[in-house]
Amino acid sequence: MDTAERYEAARARFFNDNPWAVARSEQVDTAIVEACGMTVEEHREQQRKQIFAEAAQSLGIDVHEFVIRLAASSQQQAHEWRIENQKSLAAAVGID
Repeated sequence: MDTAERYEAARARFFNDNPWAVARSEQVDTAIVEACGMTVEEHREQQRKQIFAEAAQSLGIDVHEFVIRLAASSQQQAHEWRIENQKSLAAAVGID
């Protein structure tokens, strides 16, 4: 499972387990959304990402860790994903 698939799986699980979050993401003022040049679906997707990030923050963790906790099928897999993320971050800043 690549990073994009992990995020998608984690968001799917979160919204499946939290109907209040789905309801919140569907509260749309179409006039405002259209004035911003977005479709209603684009706005909902943006809202869902924001709600997901707020949920992670409320737990005191970053979004990446939240994704790991929701999508990893085992502690070993979670550990491997954390190491993979650390290596990716190190490479991005030029530390090998």
